[in-house]
Amino acid sequence: MRAPFLLLLLLLGSLSSGSALAATFLIRPDGTGDLPTIQDGIDAADSGDVISLADGTFRGPGNRGIDFHGKGITVESASGNASDCVIDSELESRGFYFHSGESANATVRNITITGGYDWTAGGVFAWNASPTITGCVIEANQSNGTWGAGIAFFGPGGRLEGTTVRGNWGAGEPVAVQAYNANVTIEDCLIVAAHGGSGLNVRNATTTVRNSTVAMNDVHGIVAASNGHVVVQNSIVAFNAWRAVNCTSNGSVSFSCSDVFGNGLGDWVGCISGQDTISNNLAEDPLFCNLTTLDFHLSAQSPCAPAQSVCGLVGALGVGCGPVSVDAASWGRVKQMYR
Repeated sequence: MRAPFLLLLLLLGSLSSGSALAATFLIRPDGTGDLPTIQDGIDAADSGDVISLADGTFRGPGNRGIDFHGKGITVESASGNASDCVIDSELESRGFYFHSGESANATVRNITITGGYDWTAGGVFAWNASPTITGCVIEANQSNGTWGAGIAFFGPGGRLEGTTVRGNWGAGEPVAVQAYNANVTIEDCLIVAAHGGSGLNVRNATTTVRNSTVAMNDVHGIVAASNGHVVVQNSIVAFNAWRAVNCTSNGSVSFSCSDVFGNGLGDWVGCISGQDTISNNLAEDPLFCNLTTLDFHLSAQSPCAPAQSVCGLVGALGVGCGPVSVDAASWGRVKQMYR
């Protein structure tokens, strides 16, 4: 009986030592960290490792077009503050490129991704991969086509959580977030101020949107096209220039516990007509704190605030100010100020 017991101890020891082998590589913007660049850190890492980025702005080769090579690793801000940890691709490349079957264990956390440029998805492009993007800011990236100027998922899945996607732009009719053949979950996100395009476009897939705010985009809030289906829960779709939702080619969008208001060409119209009277949906001004500064926190008297909502919090952000004027700035004037 002693030999099997010793074998068990050896097995447990190997498992324990395996977990202890997980490493953290500190990368600094000036190249003085454990390795010179973010890509060098990823290339040296194994699945389970962490690439920890010091505060500052990362630029140049090795700090753009970042490729996980299929590894289940985490690239994150050491401070946990996305505004202080920035990857600026300087319009030379996109920020991150997942294309080797990465799973949800491939994670980007608490980083600002800006200045990215490519034909598809200037900020983050996931092709046949399902990464997790959490706590990030994806801002001022550009695509030369119509596919996800900020971030695009092209199968099979992916997760976008606690992330702000704002001020991205491109040629044609770009969208901030694209899900194509990818069943994506979007939760606790702001998708706002897409220049020249819509907020979210879903094609040939089902995307779930929870506790998110889709607002102030230049075209539609949400587009469901080519058998794309979007399930929207506890979310706000407001002040987009055209329709709140546009469905084409067997696309569909279903809402529950959500507020649709102030969209230029209609709110509860088209493929979502009639949903305003069911499933605890609303057609009321969400009373954001300050549209002119793109502050999408809620006023204390907002119908989307937990104190007034039977569904709890509706939208991405909670109460952040007291009473606000209902005489809000127009969508066009706010967008002009933002530019």
